Amino acid sequence: MTDTEKKEGSKVACALEWLKTVDHWAIAGYENKLPRMYLVVAGLLVLFLIV
Repeated sequence: MTDTEKKEGSKVACALEWLKTVDHWAIAGYENKLPRMYLVVAGLLVLFLIV
């Protein structure tokens, strides 16, 4: 494995870890328990439907 492949692999692993993170916030009694991945997908779906 070359250094470039290791760096790209670590970037992908870092991005996946970021998407799996659950942010702690609450709005009007609803407490978030979903990882960021769900919010990103929901945002992309809304954007797709608008365009």
